[in-house]
Amino acid sequence: MSIFAFLVKDFRYSRIIIYGSILTFFMLQIISHYIFLQLASLYWQKEKFKIRIVIVGAGDLGNHLFQEITKNKSFKYYKILGFLDDNKIQNNNKGVVLGKLSDANKFFKKQKVDELIIALPLRFEGKIKKLFQIADFYGIRIRIIPDFFKLLGENFKIYSLGKMPIINVNEIPLDNYFNSFLKRIFDICFSLFMLILSLPVFLTITIIIKITS
Repeated sequence: MSIFAFLVKDFRYSRIIIYGSILTFFMLQIISHYIFLQLASLYWQKEKFKIRIVIVGAGDLGNHLFQEITKNKSFKYYKILGFLDDNKIQNNNKGVVLGKLSDANKFFKKQKVDELIIALPLRFEGKIKKLFQIADFYGIRIRIIPDFFKLLGENFKIYSLGKMPIINVNEIPLDNYFNSFLKRIFDICFSLFMLILSLPVFLTITIIIKITS
């Protein structure tokens, strides 16, 4: 209606009609977006559409990850198939140990896996690299949880310096660009204020020097 009224100049219309049509358009957009999200949520909640995960390492790190995924509702789209671990005794949760690390190739042939999360200490570097090759062959996404994450806290961030990842363990307030910008503005304003405040003193000194000389 609004577009038609705009194109046809002789068409007489009320502002209420224009505002009403615009409001209706936005309301329909919001409703359609909400319906789409609900349908998408129902779609991904189906068992066959969930992201199938295998956790490598059933120790403390793997168990902690298992608890986070199973208890957090935001991870309802994930399905943990189980663990791969050389020591089955370590498993103290409801997850299933699917086999040893050497069984990964055999398991991936039989079962579709979307994501492989490695929760092993870094001393198993050789086995981790082998898992990289196997997962890459089957097109499985790989994620790694550092075994020192407990030391990092909750506010760490990972940056890249060239090709090297760098972990920033703690952030100071000035790391934030907005805070840094505010400090810069404050420094400039404070400097100008002090300059204006000290201007009479400088003028007085200049006059005294001029008179005495």
